[in-house]
Amino acid sequence: MKIKIEELNDKDLELSFSGQENVLSLALQKLPQKEALSLDPRIAGNVKLTRSGKEIFLTGSVRGILHLQCSRCIKDFDLDKEIDLSLVLTTESGSYAEEHEILEAEGDELIIQGSEIDLGEIIVNEFMLSIPMKPLCTPDCPGLCPTCGEIQGSEKCKCSKEQRVDPRWEALAKLKDKTAD
Repeated sequence: MKIKIEELNDKDLELSFSGQENVLSLALQKLPQKEALSLDPRIAGNVKLTRSGKEIFLTGSVRGILHLQCSRCIKDFDLDKEIDLSLVLTTESGSYAEEHEILEAEGDELIIQGSEIDLGEIIVNEFMLSIPMKPLCTPDCPGLCPTCGEIQGSEKCKCSKEQRVDPRWEALAKLKDKTAD
């Protein structure tokens, strides 16, 4: 979804969307396709754009579904995520000094090149930045068994805890058993 900057003269632009595929479909095509990560193009949310001189303030919240892979058990799962948007978009300035100053400014500021704002690309980038470093399907996910490769504690994993003890640590396991008695 592209918005022309010249259409934002002295008025707020408020957008609401719910389940519209065309909001993110073009922006998602630019992303590299990875099996462990994707974003459902159907999002819901409200976005407000306010222009003040060379700055455009983008505020709102957007809810979408991220398709991720658990970092412990490698199962695919969906994460319902809501992100709050609070960005300052600055139109490209002619002077390097001004541009350099903007790049060093604190907060969420983006420099816009050209005459359009690609709202879909901004939303996709914000979703990608909100992905946890180690996505987990559940907070208590046990992960994979190092012996058989199945999920620990599942019916398919027949390994006992004694079998999982590394032979190099057997002496310490025996010592632990003696102190427990």
